[in-house]
Amino acid sequence: MIKKTLLSVAVAALLVSMTACRSGMTLTRQLEKMPTKAMLVSEAEARGVTLDTMETIYPNGLQFFGDSVPNAYWQSWADFCTGLVKELGEAGMAWNEPYRLWGRVYFSPDGKVEHYFYKWTGQLIPTEEWQVQFKEVLERYLAQFQFTYPMNRRFSQCGRVRVAPNK
Repeated sequence: MIKKTLLSVAVAALLVSMTACRSGMTLTRQLEKMPTKAMLVSEAEARGVTLDTMETIYPNGLQFFGDSVPNAYWQSWADFCTGLVKELGEAGMAWNEPYRLWGRVYFSPDGKVEHYFYKWTGQLIPTEEWQVQFKEVLERYLAQFQFTYPMNRRFSQCGRVRVAPNK
């Protein structure tokens, strides 16, 4: 009786493990088919990729620290946010209104950006034309950025960026 129960538990655990592995492989295949690293959250969801499913591959980086997040981690994240706004200005983009952007960045174990899902928040949304140019600059920026705090595992980090007027 005990052997039968243990066998049932082992089979159930194996099935759960196989299902999780299969769903992880499905998500990985979906991500490989993404046309760009950066996209609106709504675009990702239309492709069947949600923020919740991404957490299965890219857990929140903060969870690895408990109550004390190293200053170097926060500095690398601040570098990402300020570097993005600086890159927009250097690309010659101009804007008169403050835009608010929320994003979640998905990093490889070596700190390179693998994916970036974002959405505009607040009352002011950039024009379609500005958003197209923004995405081009964003793609270039993501290709060269590297998170400098060593995590040695896939992780994600989210945050808000205020894109202040630059005119």
